Amino acid sequence: MARKAEACVGWMLLALGAAEAVRAQGGRQLPPPATHLEALAADPARGRLVLFGGMRRADGGSWVEVGETWEWDDAAGWRTTVGADGGPGRRRAHAMAYDPGRRVVVLVGGVRERPGGGGEEMLHDAWRYDGRRWLPDGEAPALATPQLAYDPRRRALLLAGYRSDRPGARWLLLYRRQADEGWRLVDSAGPMTTGPLRIAYDARRSVLVVPALADSEPAVWEWDGGAWRRRAAAAGPSRRTRYGFAFDARAHRSVLVGGRGEAARELLGDAWSWDGSRWTPLPAADSGPRPGPRASTTLLYDPARSRLALYGGLSSGELVSELWLLEAGEWKQGH
Repeated sequence: MARKAEACVGWMLLALGAAEAVRAQGGRQLPPPATHLEALAADPARGRLVLFGGMRRADGGSWVEVGETWEWDDAAGWRTTVGADGGPGRRRAHAMAYDPGRRVVVLVGGVRERPGGGGEEMLHDAWRYDGRRWLPDGEAPALATPQLAYDPRRRALLLAGYRSDRPGARWLLLYRRQADEGWRLVDSAGPMTTGPLRIAYDARRSVLVVPALADSEPAVWEWDGGAWRRRAAAAGPSRRTRYGFAFDARAHRSVLVGGRGEAARELLGDAWSWDGSRWTPLPAADSGPRPGPRASTTLLYDPARSRLALYGGLSSGELVSELWLLEAGEWKQGH
């Protein structure tokens, strides 16, 4: 009972903190309070980035999940749209992506603490967001570290994740959903990889790209819609986990940023591109601002403005809510 009361107090304090973050500053709202394991998606039809969920520290140091929805646009900056009481509910480690066929952002799965301290609960629901409200979108497979990507060739969402019915199992499962149909298992022979999953869909080559950089022999796996192929590169990023990864449709390459290295508390700040056969280091800007080393960050492509967006993560020993935008080879911070 005491733990339940403590959680309720924590949620109330977080709500007050979020309300404080909504104060205007120079005509714009303050950015969202920093979270961990949140999800971000681009809505090109409305020219917005949509941020949902995650967890943050409450007073006393305990972690508390949140269920707030935030949006970013270049003209107005950040703003809250749907409070914690509406929509998918508090959660972390969920997946989000835009479905252009239905013109909605789709959210799948995640994890949350059971009420009363009963341990973690893996979620298997799906939701859709049209810019005004969240609506239930059926059930989804229960997967650990779920990831979503859109396949324009088949006009379908791809859902990847590790099977959750066997503790410790790392078999990758892949599901496909077209239009309003349910999720259908399309591959159960995926690689056994180490570390949190990251994926990107290479629209130029019509393959799903899955780096396996925490494995003893780092490689890149690709799925062409029928079979997996392991691609080993002679040189590339060092071993790491929790990096940002996305396909840059303008440059026709997949991009990797940052991550956590092998050394204790080692945060990485390098960037690489993958073209299907080799890794190429991306040069750092000689001058001007740029994001520092970080892990657990989200990298995505914003098709409305043909740019990459990097959000949040762990940097310099603390969680940040920074938004960085990469345009014409130069980073600028969203304010």
